[in-house]
Amino acid sequence: MSDKLTAVLIARNAERTISQCLKALAFCDHVIVGENESSDQTAQLAQAAGAEVRSVNWEGYGKTKNRLIVGQRNKYVLHAGLKSAVMLLAHSAIPSPARFP
Repeated sequence: MSDKLTAVLIARNAERTISQCLKALAFCDHVIVGENESSDQTAQLAQAAGAEVRSVNWEGYGKTKNRLIVGQRNKYVLHAGLKSAVMLLAHSAIPSPARFP
């Protein structure tokens, strides 16, 4: 098992935010998107961004996330959410002097 980082997130009908989310997770070595029966282009956009897309059935947050990490190849796992990853991207865009006055 590699000492690298995998991000795991669940998405459903997230075509408006999935690209930004995956951009915020670009520091991760591997990203798994659990696609939950979307009726939009979520899965296609995630794949185009380089994420591994897996179809998942919703079994509750914990069970669904745990199913996604089975078989992943890295030692460390970041459980991400669409909103938290977009906030991470927004925070990283703030110039450093403003971060630490």
